[in-house]
Amino acid sequence: PAVYEHLLKFKKELSNRNKEETGVRYEWYALQRWGAEYWEEFEKPKIVIPAITNQVQYAPDFDGHLTNDKTSICVTDEVEYLLGLLNSRLFWWFIQKTAASKQGGFYEFKPMYVSQIPIAKGDDSKQISALVERILAAKRAEPQADVSEWEREIDRLVYRLYGLTEEEIAMVEG
Repeated sequence: PAVYEHLLKFKKELSNRNKEETGVRYEWYALQRWGAEYWEEFEKPKIVIPAITNQVQYAPDFDGHLTNDKTSICVTDEVEYLLGLLNSRLFWWFIQKTAASKQGGFYEFKPMYVSQIPIAKGDDSKQISALVERILAAKRAEPQADVSEWEREIDRLVYRLYGLTEEEIAMVEG
């Protein structure tokens, strides 16, 4: 009731917003400011990105789940490929160098940091996607499955994709 009373002071201005942009009329007090196409993004294949974590934890969503304010989403037709890159050791190292850090070894995975990640395409992209598909299938079948060998192979492919030297790889893995 207190918020509603406060918003009443701005009813005229709030009543006129977005009419020209979307043609959709919302109740004057509604927080929704986007057209229906925004919500359709959640139904598409996407990567869910946690807001704050102490390791890479990008996760796929192929089932159209909604997320809360403690995550961001990346809608893409290349979920598996991007998961391979984003969950690699190289990109964990990159986030540690670019994102804001928190106490206890946690980092912010906000869009302003994640969007700085340079995404390369190369000959190994199909192989990276295939390995991620194997990992996802193995984890669906057995959540505790050991997929570390496939993860190491993805790391090797990512290093090669970005042209890292042995010295640079040692620094990333250091």
